[in-house]
Amino acid sequence: MVVHKHIPSDRKIILAGDIGKVFSDAGVALELHYEVCEQLLDAVAASMTKNFEAIATVISDAPVKLSSSLKMLRDHSSAKIFLLAQMHEEPLAIRLTESYYNGVPLADDYMICPVQADKFYEFLTCREPAPFMAGPLGIDSSLRQQLPALTQVESAIDAETKRKSSTLRNLQPRMI
Repeated sequence: MVVHKHIPSDRKIILAGDIGKVFSDAGVALELHYEVCEQLLDAVAASMTKNFEAIATVISDAPVKLSSSLKMLRDHSSAKIFLLAQMHEEPLAIRLTESYYNGVPLADDYMICPVQADKFYEFLTCREPAPFMAGPLGIDSSLRQQLPALTQVESAIDAETKRKSSTLRNLQPRMI
């Protein structure tokens, strides 16, 4: 297990992966209350010996079987699990936050990166959504459950707009 040695042992948040990929100010992360592991499996091992409030993993650095690693993490830790994703990884992050294992989501939430390390720490410790964050952090599950209905309404509006547009084309005088 590779853990940065200069991080005090009282840190209650693990960051797994290359933090330079997700924090716009990665150097600050080492000064804050983070314990940094190079890989998610190192974070799993650390969670077996210490209690953590939160574990955040960089999706692009995660193992091929990310869902299996998250299940292993759920088996050994009660910490909140956050996914740190690039924009193109958002569909995977959504799928993992909506997939359940033993009645609990594989991941509690995700964040589109890059973000500032201190703002991420502030969010984790305050448990309130910060206004700077992209992605669904802070969106409650009732709002997420409404998204399919909103998509259906949007589709109905699109269909009605196309129908009216077609009708208008048919009503326009035709020049020969």
